[in-house]
Amino acid sequence: MKTVYGEMCISDCAVRKWVRIFIGEDPRETILRDRKRSGIPLSASVTAHREKVDCMIRANRRAKQKEIASAVAISKERVHISSQLYLVTEKSLPVGSQDSSL
Repeated sequence: MKTVYGEMCISDCAVRKWVRIFIGEDPRETILRDRKRSGIPLSASVTAHREKVDCMIRANRRAKQKEIASAVAISKERVHISSQLYLVTEKSLPVGSQDSSL
């Protein structure tokens, strides 16, 4: 297969794995997409994390992303995104007002 398809070819091991999975199944009933997994919905966890990050930033504006990430148990990238959202909402508010809905 590599002579025909080159380096982008699927490996023999992967082909064997797929054959073991689908052997004996009707091809019309085979589902190739990932099934939904149980757990916390992403929107709920994102909202909770965003609120925690906002509270930490309000308490200490000089807090480092690494400190916030370890305290909230999320990645520094998520902290960065949440802090950018915080800065946008703070800049859009009139001077002297505080947004308590965040």
